[in-house]
Amino acid sequence: QQSTSYQSQLDRRREMLDSAEMNMKAQVAQLESQLQRARDMINSQVRFIGTIGELFRILIIIRILN
Repeated sequence: QQSTSYQSQLDRRREMLDSAEMNMKAQVAQLESQLQRARDMINSQVRFIGTIGELFRILIIIRILN
C-alpha cells in the first residue's frame, strides 16, 4: 500500500516536471522567435542607414559639382 502511494506521488511529480519542461521549451522557442525578429529588424535598419549614407554622399558630390 505504501509503495503504491509512493509510486503515485512519484508519477505525479514526474508529470509536473514534464509539464514544466514542456512549458519552458515553449517559452524558449517563443523567445528565440522574438530574438530572430529583432535581429531581422536591426539588419533592415542597418541596411536602410547604409542607403541613407549613400544618398547623402551622392548629394554632397552633386552639390560640389554644382
